[in-house]
Amino acid sequence: MQKGQGNRHRPEMTGNPRANRDNEIIGDGSRRISGPLMLGLLTLPLIFGWLLLRPGYAKSTRITVAIYALFIPFLIVTSNLFDAAGL
Repeated sequence: MQKGQGNRHRPEMTGNPRANRDNEIIGDGSRRISGPLMLGLLTLPLIFGWLLLRPGYAKSTRITVAIYALFIPFLIVTSNLFDAAGL
């Protein structure tokens, strides 16, 4: 690095390094899902899915998480309907 340039040509070293890593932009312009967010999405998708509404996450990611989040409640409701019908 030349003298006097500082960190301006190395964005991974500017500002908060954790924020830069968590908000890393992929080639198509969308954010990557960090490890802690992925863990939250897998365990409590109805709660952590709201974080995907922030700008930068792909629409396909949002749709996939919405389907995953609604799958378990759907199974619970349908099993209750079958139990009530005596099937």
